[in-house]
Amino acid sequence: MLDKLKELSLRYQELEQKIQDPGFMASKNEYAAALKEMGSLGRKVEKYREYEAILKTIDEAREMASQETDAGIVELATEELAEFEEKEQVLLRELKEMMV
Repeated sequence: MLDKLKELSLRYQELEQKIQDPGFMASKNEYAAALKEMGSLGRKVEKYREYEAILKTIDEAREMASQETDAGIVELATEELAEFEEKEQVLLRELKEMMV
């Protein structure tokens, strides 16, 4: 599923670049089709990008917790990590529902 979402994200990015091209804009039918496709992909891609961002945040929190020596900061990072991991699971469920 995540591979498919990555493909959709890349396609969305490709469409974003295409619609900015003045030559592409001249072809009204292709331009309209690209906008329509972007509209159909938008929610999934946005949620997937949010998922990718939370994964990055989780990695950063884990790294901070493992490298920090101050017990208070480690505790805070651990608490935040739990929240981020919960958010990851919520996003993953939402993505699965969107892909059905």
